[in-house]
Amino acid sequence: MKKTLLAVVALLLGLTVMAEGADWTLVSESPEGKKWFVDKQSIQCLPNTIKARIKRVAKSPEVIHNKGYKEVIVLNEFDRKEKRLRELQVQILFTDGGSNVTNSKGDWMNIMRDSMYEAIYNHLKGVCK
Repeated sequence: MKKTLLAVVALLLGLTVMAEGADWTLVSESPEGKKWFVDKQSIQCLPNTIKARIKRVAKSPEVIHNKGYKEVIVLNEFDRKEKRLRELQVQILFTDGGSNVTNSKGDWMNIMRDSMYEAIYNHLKGVCK
């Protein structure tokens, strides 16, 4: 039990350090004022996929789990051939200073035309030529 707890704490500390040491580049902004960033240091160009951390920052706090948050950082995997993505990890940064991390391989989702994710996908494809 202690080893499991220590592993979880080490993982959370590593995620926090990775987010703070990130090199965020603005990729897109929605009409509502949400900004989408890519962490240049996290980009992994693989033969069939691209992995990268994506940060969404809301203009004003939103609510999830009855708590306010403004930032969400997601480790996404983009399928280079099928133009789709899935979430591998989600970190919600709450306005009270807390955070919640979820690790899971989500289902593949098609990237919609003219969406924020299409802008991110195209940006990453340009980086991973």
